[in-house]
Amino acid sequence: MGTQEILLIVAFVVVVLMLIGFFVYKAIKIKPKGEPKQNYTEIASLFGENNITNVERTEKRVRIEVKDLNLVDLEGLKPYTNGVFTIGNKVVVTFKENTENTVKDLEGLIK
Repeated sequence: MGTQEILLIVAFVVVVLMLIGFFVYKAIKIKPKGEPKQNYTEIASLFGENNITNVERTEKRVRIEVKDLNLVDLEGLKPYTNGVFTIGNKVVVTFKENTENTVKDLEGLIK
């Protein structure tokens, strides 16, 4: 075999290995579809049983009106949100992800 054939084979092997590496990299970066990371039931439980009276969504914030603010675990909400504050008997949050699903679960708890 000549030098040109050896270089051609080496170049082909390098290209194949680069393609394999690229597809493996893409496969690792893609998040698996399925259940979202947030546990909506857990988030809803942080507001207290039968404590939610109204849920109102604005553009980025969600206002959750509660009967008793003392029943709300504000510290427990922090890992799921970008911010939590209260106004009277309302808890105002900006959820990190899947706000729509979280709001639906919270609305299902209104008594």
